[in-house]
Amino acid sequence: MRTASLRQRPQKVRARSVLQNLTVLAITGLVCLLLGEVGSRIYLKLTSGGGSEPVLSETIGEYDPRLGVRLLPNVAAEFSGPEFQTHFRTNGQRLREEEDHAYLEPPGIKRVLLCGDSFTFGHGVNDSQRYGELLENLLPGAEIINTGVWGTGTDQQYLLYLDEGRKYQADLVILAYYVDNITRNGASMRFISGGRIAHKPRYVLRDGKLVLSNVPVPRPGESTVAEEEERERWNEVAGQQGAVPLPFKSFLREHSTFYKLLHARFSTMLHALLGAHPEPFPQYAPEREEWKVTCALFSAFRDSVVANGSDFLLVIVPARDYVLQPEMADTPHRMVKEFCQKEHIEVLDLLPAFRAVEPRHRADLYYRLDAHWTAAGHELAAETIARYLRDHGW
Repeated sequence: MRTASLRQRPQKVRARSVLQNLTVLAITGLVCLLLGEVGSRIYLKLTSGGGSEPVLSETIGEYDPRLGVRLLPNVAAEFSGPEFQTHFRTNGQRLREEEDHAYLEPPGIKRVLLCGDSFTFGHGVNDSQRYGELLENLLPGAEIINTGVWGTGTDQQYLLYLDEGRKYQADLVILAYYVDNITRNGASMRFISGGRIAHKPRYVLRDGKLVLSNVPVPRPGESTVAEEEERERWNEVAGQQGAVPLPFKSFLREHSTFYKLLHARFSTMLHALLGAHPEPFPQYAPEREEWKVTCALFSAFRDSVVANGSDFLLVIVPARDYVLQPEMADTPHRMVKEFCQKEHIEVLDLLPAFRAVEPRHRADLYYRLDAHWTAAGHELAAETIARYLRDHGW
């Protein structure tokens, strides 16, 4: 008995020692993460304009029962984030434009109407740096009207065109489709930083036809029965974006500055090290409802534009990871182009032009922490679109 007890004593000591070491390691790790988070926030405070992700409805937007949100008329505001500080105003027609535009096109002018989300809206840049303003300078005799609204999906952009955009009777309507919009197109709400929710309308397919649902759109702060289901859908997408799938990745993106800095600095290196080729958007699959709805929206948008006497061009806006990691499969771009070719929708993919930039300069096209274009990204987009239009008779 005494011999057995003596043999067990060293085992207990070793177990206790291992447990103590693991505890110390865990505490050390937590302290390092905490210091990293604090240091990252101080670093950003000192090297950038400070601020956090702006919320449209709390700055220059207001609730709209059909669209979810619309820009306020005649508002001057500052739009700032951790990496930028911008100033702009809206006109009396609720567009981010300096002046109002007559609905009737002036003689001798070719009018182009831009539809899109925050890339078209100009998130992170001043008015003069947006691709719309640059495009106007590159196309003599053209008038560019920008109807882009931050945080919207293709469905909301389509509704805005039906309600307001078609009144301008443009010669050409450009829909700038950001590949992440497929997530919004399949949802009735959008989750943004700080756990906030932006409700929106949603199209569903019934017997192959688009049917508008979730209207009137719930007011900000209202909870809905679909909230948990929608959150799971958004977390599914966020968890698959990157080399290492993590169930809590969406939480880190919302709340951790340290995670964002590490991701911006090392994600490309980690992909190469692991030989990982992630598919950031699982909705790009023929059987997914989000893909079917998005395709139906493309067709409906084109048909409405053509019926109004305008030409239609769909421009594919690439997500940052597809540009910085050219080995990543371009599934969203390929599927959108194949659909457009089948349905005879004119399409321009910006990804080849962005990937053609020298590797050391590609990162300059997007902000480090933000998913949006810098002024350099807008400039390249404008040059690429202008070249395409000139090649097609503009």
